[in-house]
Amino acid sequence: MTLTESLLWSLIRCVFVASISLVPVAALTKQIEYSTTTRSRRLWMFFAVLPFFVPELLIGFNYRLTATQLSQGTPRLLAAFSTEFLYLLLLVARSTAFGVAVRQMVTRSSVSQESLHAWDSLRPSNSSRQSCSPTMMQWREGWLMLRLTGRWRSSLIAWSIMALTSFQEFETAALMQIDRYPVTWSVWLFDAHADRQPLSDSVRMILGPLFIELILLSPALWMLLRHAPKAAVPSFTSHPNSSRNQPNRLLSLFCLLPGIGLFLLWPLSINLFSALSGLRALLSNPDMFQMAAEQILTSTGFAVAAAALAINLAGMMQATSKPHGPNQSPQPLHQQLFLLLLLPGLIGSLVLSLLLLAAFQHSLLRPFYDTWLPMLLGQSMAILPRSFALVAMMNQMTERSSLHSASLLMSSPHPEIRRRASRIFWRMTTFPWLLCGLVIAQWCFWDVTTASILRPVQLEPVVTRLYNEMHYGRTESLMSLAGLAMLIPVVLWTLLAACTWLKAVLWPTISDRPR
Repeated sequence: MTLTESLLWSLIRCVFVASISLVPVAALTKQIEYSTTTRSRRLWMFFAVLPFFVPELLIGFNYRLTATQLSQGTPRLLAAFSTEFLYLLLLVARSTAFGVAVRQMVTRSSVSQESLHAWDSLRPSNSSRQSCSPTMMQWREGWLMLRLTGRWRSSLIAWSIMALTSFQEFETAALMQIDRYPVTWSVWLFDAHADRQPLSDSVRMILGPLFIELILLSPALWMLLRHAPKAAVPSFTSHPNSSRNQPNRLLSLFCLLPGIGLFLLWPLSINLFSALSGLRALLSNPDMFQMAAEQILTSTGFAVAAAALAINLAGMMQATSKPHGPNQSPQPLHQQLFLLLLLPGLIGSLVLSLLLLAAFQHSLLRPFYDTWLPMLLGQSMAILPRSFALVAMMNQMTERSSLHSASLLMSSPHPEIRRRASRIFWRMTTFPWLLCGLVIAQWCFWDVTTASILRPVQLEPVVTRLYNEMHYGRTESLMSLAGLAMLIPVVLWTLLAACTWLKAVLWPTISDRPR
C-alpha cells in the first residue's frame, strides 16, 4: 500500500470519526453544563475526558492481543474489517473526550436565540424568495454566519480538533497493526523512516499529510481568528435551569460507557494482576530494576523540563493576550502570533519531529544534533497547544475574590489564621498548578514519536524501549515495566505536593505562583 492510499484511508476515517463523535460530545457537554452542583459537574467532566489522559501507547499494547486474535483463523477481509472496527471504536471514544475538553475550553458566543429569531423574521417576502435573488442570497449568508459564530461555533471547532487528532494518531495504530490493518499514514511514514529511508525523502513525503492537517485545522483557525466573540461566556459555566437536562441523563451515561470500559475497566481487569506479579519479580532483580529506574528517571527529567518550559511559555502568552483595560479586547495581531506559535504543535509529533530533525542536521545547528536540545525542544513545541488550553482554563477557573480574601487573612497577627490562609492559597493555587504540570509532563513522558526520532544516540527513554518490546508479545516483565513507568512519576509528584503542603503549613506565605 502506498502513502497516497494510506492518506486517503486515514482522511476518510478521521472525517467519519469526528462526525460521529459530535453526537456524544453534544450530549455530554449538555449534561455537564446543566449539572445542578459543582461536584456533579466535575464528576461528569472527569469521566467524559478520562480517555484524553490515558497514554495511547498503553491502549495500543492492551488491544494488540485482541487485534491478533481477530486476525487468526478468520478470512482476510473479515480480519481487516474487525481490526478496523476496533480501532475506529477506540478513536471515537478518544475523540469524544477531545471534543468535550475542547467545548469546555472554548468560549460560547454571545449570539442569542433572540438574535437568531430576529434574523429569521427578516426573511425576504414571497416576491423576493427566488433562490438566486441578491436579497435572498444576502439573507442566507447572514443566517449562516449567525449560526457559525453562534450555536455551531464550539461544535465546529471541536470537529476540527477531533478530525485533526484522529488523523495524527500513531501509537495505538502502530501496536494494533496486524497484516497492514488498521491502515494509517503515520505508521507507514514512521516505518519507512525507521527502515533507513533518506531524511530528504521523509521530509518530502510529509508535505501531503501537512497539507491535509492544515485543511482539517482551517475551520478552527477561521473561527478563532476571524470570529472570536467580543462578549463571550466560558463554556464551563453552568445553566441555572437544569430541568431540561433530565431526559438526557440516560443518553449521557450511554455515551460514557465506551470511554470508561475501553480505556479503564477492561485494561485494568486483564493487566493488573499480571503487572503486580511482574513488578515483584522486577524488584527482586536489582540490576534490571536499576536499569529500568534510570530510564524512567531520565524520561521523567525530560518530561518535567519540557512541561515547565511549555507552561511558562503558555502563561506568558496568556498574560500578553489579556486586555489591558475593562473595555479593551485582545489585539488581533497578538492572537495571530500566538496561533502561529501553536501551529508546530498542532501539526502533530511525527511531522514536527521530522522537520526538527532536518533542521538540526543543517550546518548551523549540527553541533546541537546529538544533544538533549532537539528532544526537549520537540516535546515542548508538541505539548504547547495543550498547555495553552490548560493554562487558559486554569486562569478562568481561578476565584479572584477568594484569593483576595485569603491575602487579607495573611496580614492577621495570629499565626493560626495565617496558617489557614496559607493552606487556602495552597489548595487554590499551588495544588491545581502542580496537577496541571503533572498532566502535561505525563503527555510529554509518553510521547513515543518525539522520543524515537529526536533522542540522543546515547539515551534510551523508557517509552522507546516499551514501544520496541511491545511488538513481541505480552509478558509480565513488560507489563511491570509499564506499570513502574506510570508509578514512579506519580510518586515523585506526590512527594513534591507533600513538600509544598508542609511548607504552606510550617512557613505560611502567600504563594508566589503567577496568577
